[in-house]
Amino acid sequence: MTPVLSNLNSVAATVAFVPGTQPENRYATSQAQLEVWLSAKQSEQANCAYNEISTLELRGPLDVDRLKQAIVKVCERHGSLRSTVGIDGQHILVHPRPQHAFSFVDWSIDPSKDIAAARRMVVQNEATTPFDLVDGPLLRAVLQKATDTQHWLTLTAHHLVMDGWSLALFYRDLGYFYDTLSGIQRDALAPASQYDEYALQMDQYMASDAGQADEAFWTKCYQGDIPVLELPIEKPRPSLRTFTAERMETTLPATLVAAVQKVGAKSGCSRYNTLLAAFTAYVAQISGCDDFGIGIPTAGQAALDHPELIGHCVNTMPLRTQVDSDTSFLSHMKQTRSRLLDAFEHQRYSYGTLLRKLAPARDPSRPPMLNVSFNIDPVMDTAQLGFTGFDLDITIEPRRFENFEWFINGVIRKDQSIELQVQYNSDLYTERAMECYFDGFRTFLEGVAASPDTRINDLPKVSLRMRQQAIVDWNATALDYPIEATLHSEFSRQATATPDAVCVRFGDQTLTYADVDSQSNRIARYLKSEGVQEGDLVGICVNRSEQMLVNLIAILKAGCGYVPLDPAYPSDRLQYMCDHSQLTTIVTERSLVPRITSFNKPHLAIDDAREAIANLDDSDVQTSANPNDTCYVIYTSGSTGKPKGVQVQHGAVVNFLYAMREAPGFTQDDSILAVTTLSFDIAVLELYLPIVFGGSVVIADTDTSSNGSKLADALEKHDITWLQATPATWRLLIQSGWQGKTKRNGQAFKVQAFKVLCGGEPMPNDLVDPLLKRCDQLWNMYGPTETTVWSAVYRITDASSPILIGKPIGNTQIYLLDQQGHEVSPGCEGEVYIGGAGVTQGYLHRPDLTEERFVDNRYRNPFVAYNNNKLYRTGDLARYTFDGNLQFLRRNDKQVKVRGYRIELGEIESHLKSHPAVAQCVVIVREDSPGDAKLVAYVIPKPEQSASAIELREHLRMSVPNYMVPQNFVTLDSMPQTNNGKIDYASLPSPKQNTASDDLLNATAEKPETEAEKRLAAIWQEVLETDQIGRDDNFFDIGGHSLLVMKVIAIVAETTSISLSPQDFLTGTLRHMAYQLEDVTGAADTTADASVKVGMETVDPAKPSSSAEPKHRLLRSLKGFWNE
Repeated sequence: MTPVLSNLNSVAATVAFVPGTQPENRYATSQAQLEVWLSAKQSEQANCAYNEISTLELRGPLDVDRLKQAIVKVCERHGSLRSTVGIDGQHILVHPRPQHAFSFVDWSIDPSKDIAAARRMVVQNEATTPFDLVDGPLLRAVLQKATDTQHWLTLTAHHLVMDGWSLALFYRDLGYFYDTLSGIQRDALAPASQYDEYALQMDQYMASDAGQADEAFWTKCYQGDIPVLELPIEKPRPSLRTFTAERMETTLPATLVAAVQKVGAKSGCSRYNTLLAAFTAYVAQISGCDDFGIGIPTAGQAALDHPELIGHCVNTMPLRTQVDSDTSFLSHMKQTRSRLLDAFEHQRYSYGTLLRKLAPARDPSRPPMLNVSFNIDPVMDTAQLGFTGFDLDITIEPRRFENFEWFINGVIRKDQSIELQVQYNSDLYTERAMECYFDGFRTFLEGVAASPDTRINDLPKVSLRMRQQAIVDWNATALDYPIEATLHSEFSRQATATPDAVCVRFGDQTLTYADVDSQSNRIARYLKSEGVQEGDLVGICVNRSEQMLVNLIAILKAGCGYVPLDPAYPSDRLQYMCDHSQLTTIVTERSLVPRITSFNKPHLAIDDAREAIANLDDSDVQTSANPNDTCYVIYTSGSTGKPKGVQVQHGAVVNFLYAMREAPGFTQDDSILAVTTLSFDIAVLELYLPIVFGGSVVIADTDTSSNGSKLADALEKHDITWLQATPATWRLLIQSGWQGKTKRNGQAFKVQAFKVLCGGEPMPNDLVDPLLKRCDQLWNMYGPTETTVWSAVYRITDASSPILIGKPIGNTQIYLLDQQGHEVSPGCEGEVYIGGAGVTQGYLHRPDLTEERFVDNRYRNPFVAYNNNKLYRTGDLARYTFDGNLQFLRRNDKQVKVRGYRIELGEIESHLKSHPAVAQCVVIVREDSPGDAKLVAYVIPKPEQSASAIELREHLRMSVPNYMVPQNFVTLDSMPQTNNGKIDYASLPSPKQNTASDDLLNATAEKPETEAEKRLAAIWQEVLETDQIGRDDNFFDIGGHSLLVMKVIAIVAETTSISLSPQDFLTGTLRHMAYQLEDVTGAADTTADASVKVGMETVDPAKPSSSAEPKHRLLRSLKGFWNE
């Protein structure tokens, strides 16, 4: 009795199978069956992924005993239904008696029973109960009674013995035998074929010229790098593949199906051909992959003329699809027809055999080579099933575990609509995500039907509902702010409101709002008296102090914009900025005059003019400055090697500050520590947010900004409530011993709240938890200089969740568009385009670049007062989550692809940082020699700790596939940084050449050392037929594949009481596996009668092995070693 049935509140009768004492037939497992067996052995989940479940509803007076007899007769007719698998997976055993379990549940005795819920419970149980492939049975039947005239027969069979073709035969034969047992005359059934005949034919085919020709065809299809389809996933991919699945259903209306079919018919393409072409084109659009394989189920019964055969005859045909999205759909459809016709000519060749032949790079987190299957079938015609006098319905029940990440089965209904039954990996997707993707597919089909000669790139792929959400709902960011204000007028407003409040501190110096207002007015008049004109750009080259802020306000009050000139910058860069910006004057101080004299620009040392300035009027300076005037110009790095100046207007800054007041949220009780150089635009928040809204700013000197201990002291001394910094600065602070809200002397921190803002570059995962423990609120900030500091913010509350950049700030809109400028679905990758009040004027004196990056805004949000006519194209790639938050992915010019795999460098970095010896790391792709692109990791070790390249590689292999393991590891004392505190990737050194510790080949050359390593290496050598086995070798790296894994498992099982799992081979080196075996046997020595658990299976040491004596000569010398 299945577990759920024993707990049901009903009367249940169970007839268990009785295996025959001796099988009546024994034959070699077919290649297709062997593939299923190997996969099912991986784990219980993998096994359950092959549970084929269907329910036959019978409406009419049913004789239960007669139905049981009919099931027995079907099993007697078809040997596959009486089969089990030999313990080594190499043979199928056909038993003389029926091998099935029958359960009967009578719900009618309890009128209050929720039958629908109970039925779901039965199906759930069937989906999650694995079959015992060795002891059987491989067929289960549960009959549920609702009334005397309504029953449901739920049939569950392992895929080893039944496929889709077989299911139709089973129900047809069941109806036939039920009718004949009822005395109804029926035409005799045609003789049934038996699976051993089919298996023999397949073996003969594989050895024939036709088999060799098919092998040549498929290996040619996949020659070179094997493409990988990177579906847009919603959840972080587990490091080890999972099989947990759910099913989502959606319907393609009959009118749409007919219209699409008509498109295909005009070009001689079948309905399936047309739908497959549409699906592959759509997948290419949402994934960004233009070359990938897709699984096409084909029936072996038809291919070898065995229409009366029940068994595992289905083959997954790995159709390779190449989509040129710049061509029309019609062109792609015709190309798909050609590829399909060629593939069907070679459909008998086993997919598993091809896998072993190709030996693709193993990724333990995903299916090998194919992760999507697409099938269209007509609905089963119940009129052909018999069961005279009954009304019938058949339901293919959802599986709870699935081998593919997407398994699409389209069922053609009688009205010619198609129900898409989509099984999906629920560890990667939610139902909401799948509904969105397949709403998009329906929209894409509508585009195909309406305009098939349109370029694939231009066909719609986002449903109207999702388009409304992404364009309108998620961009509803209207926020009131003074649209006529300038930055300095906003400061003056606050100075009038709170003249005596502290405005700025530096060291022991403190200035009130009245002080800053008065001094800045005088300096503004001084600038004008020295010939500075409204509208000029004025350079500012000063040391950090309270006077820095006063000078900035003064430049603005004089009606000018400022250009920060960092004294730490190289002279050549400063000279370029002075010349390019055409600034008229440089505001500086006496100590820095020698630094700027060579620039041939007028300069004013404010500290040399103190007396003259003190005598000037301190009333407000009247200018004609307006929100569209330039507030500042920030120079950022340019791809040409010359920096480009971003012109930021007053209105954009004022809107930004009002948005920041809302989120993250700022009040007059807050105090910000300013640590950022003026030349980095995030300094705008630190300096101006507090003084516009009545708070205070504490300016840190250069030494404090770069010293973790001094920074921690400043936070404590000044009761700071806000700190904004780059990840590098936060790391510096944490490494100094800073404990956040708790003083280092153990006393409670004085302030009630502390906000952490992290931005400037993507936040590393390893910073999240330490920061959450040290603050009340942690905010991730995102935005380019071109849209005024930050454009999106996200409050992080959970270290285990993905790091997002959140939602647009006030009066800001963010759109994700593909390379053609079309919207993308949530979950899909798109380039970030930003619109709204924060969009700046563009690049100073660079109309060409401005035109390229600032594009026309076709959305034109009417709620934005300024700059809603342009969108800034960031070059950043992101995706929308399904709740409207943004997740940054990478720069679009930093895409990494290795051996056909797209690689996220951040994922490698995250896993590398989890090594206890790694303090910080960066992974990049280098191509120091043309065509020799390789991953290189740069590592800063923790104090007093170290790790060899071998150890780091082994550590990574526990979490990522081999193609994501860097070829070189370079140790650094510190990461090179730009002047803005970001990592300077261009300055990372080239890895040393021909160094053993950095050579991936040498990393695997170390010989086995321990006795366990030597014994295990001997098994590997025998199985792999090689003498070159290193203790740090991974089984798959040196020629291993799934069949050889099972050989090793069998050898170890026969010589010991240990049962390995295929999962143990995915991430382990020889050294790692030998250590595990030693550890397990050490435990076994103390509990000789206990079961020993390794991987997913448990074996009783007392249970005799399947063979009394090892057959292999090597096994005799190894027998019992791990139990010594």
